[in-house]
Amino acid sequence: MPATSDSPEVLPPPRNAPAAALRAAWLAMAAGYLVSSATGHTRVSACLACLIAAALIGVSVHRLLGAALGALLLGSWLLWPSAASAFVYFPPLFAFAFMSWFFGRTLAPGAQPLITRIARRQHADMPPEVERFTHALTLLWTLCFALLFLIAAALAFLLPVETWPRWVQALGYALPGALFLGEYFYRHKRFPERRHAPLHALIRDSASVMREAAGQSRREETGQP
Repeated sequence: MPATSDSPEVLPPPRNAPAAALRAAWLAMAAGYLVSSATGHTRVSACLACLIAAALIGVSVHRLLGAALGALLLGSWLLWPSAASAFVYFPPLFAFAFMSWFFGRTLAPGAQPLITRIARRQHADMPPEVERFTHALTLLWTLCFALLFLIAAALAFLLPVETWPRWVQALGYALPGALFLGEYFYRHKRFPERRHAPLHALIRDSASVMREAAGQSRREETGQP
């Protein structure tokens, strides 16, 4: 029957619906891991860590490989629960290593440091002194996440798996938070003659630039322009 003017128009699903669903699932797994690991539910957090690892491989490499890895990890989780608790260590260690690489790769020759990109969102003109400062700050963020990785790895040998995530999560929030706020107030003292954006604008610009940098990294890996 042909559609009439009174018939509701059926629209096709948006093309980015799978990506949105994947992001929602990823956030749900990450939130579930953070809550379950911090509250001592090791079995649950280990299972979620397996799913996170499988999703990461599925997105970055191949879906079938991610599905196969997920089945293998979940099988290990079911058959050897005591050994599978080691999966709890994966998400924080991977996150710290990735963030250190993410900042550090922008320090390569010919690349623009990540903090420099953020600063250019607020100031098109950038004196050499400010450029050197943003370059050093990008290096500092690289070292910050590398230090978090080393501390978390060392604590894995010193703390039981039930309490390790709480210490690592506390450090993972405290150290970057202190660096972010400390740098924000320090730049006012270091460059009092320059106009500084409010804190909410800095957070917005930082998130925007990091999303763009992540998209650029994916395009470079896939050979897209």
